[in-house]
Amino acid sequence: MRSSIIALLLLIAAIVQLPAQTSASITGKVTDETGTPVAYANALLLYAQDSTLAKGALTDSSGIFTFENAPGGRYLVSISYVGYATAYTSLFETGAGQAPVQLAPISLSQEGIALEEIVVKASRPFIQLDADKMTINVENSPVAAGNTALEVLARAPGVTVDQNNTINLKGKQGVQILINGKNTHLSAEDVARMLENMPAESIQKIEIIHSPSARYEASGNAGVINIQIKKDRKLGLNGSAN
Repeated sequence: MRSSIIALLLLIAAIVQLPAQTSASITGKVTDETGTPVAYANALLLYAQDSTLAKGALTDSSGIFTFENAPGGRYLVSISYVGYATAYTSLFETGAGQAPVQLAPISLSQEGIALEEIVVKASRPFIQLDADKMTINVENSPVAAGNTALEVLARAPGVTVDQNNTINLKGKQGVQILINGKNTHLSAEDVARMLENMPAESIQKIEIIHSPSARYEASGNAGVINIQIKKDRKLGLNGSAN
């Protein structure tokens, strides 16, 4: 009887320790073609089997990203940032009791943009960080040329758009989308459709609020994205209200 109890306790202890043994941290560094670290790039940990999202992260000021407690399995990582082509790592595997995974440095290449057709004006920095929000100044930036609002938004730090055009913020669904600070009252599908048909040239800036205050609706608890349209552009909102 005593030996049976001891065996049971050992089994329980093994089960409790299993998650810690079958997960690992995954770290990598993102740079541009000159070797300069790229901050606030989107890093996505994807399952190798079907490329679905496992975890998401942002690079820090040193271009470093980390996925904590990644379950054992086969993965690849995609890196995206506005103005750069999406980069992918080769497949790699994590397993039980494995040491932290250190990926090889990932270099981003600028997308081919006809710069001679773009008038570059001295203006605000492309990305501004404030205490309560991140602002992407789309106006007069190269990324505004030839892209849709949805394409620019999908490259914004912390934002992902899945196969169904669902907009996620740091891997969370239920993001509240505002246009000029006002709720669109559209379904998620209609919001995505609207942004897909909106030229990026019509956008002045995009504000991303990861921890919205109480003045925002409860539906924006995953975060708020405010798309500020240029004053000379008119936007018609059509769709089904929630």
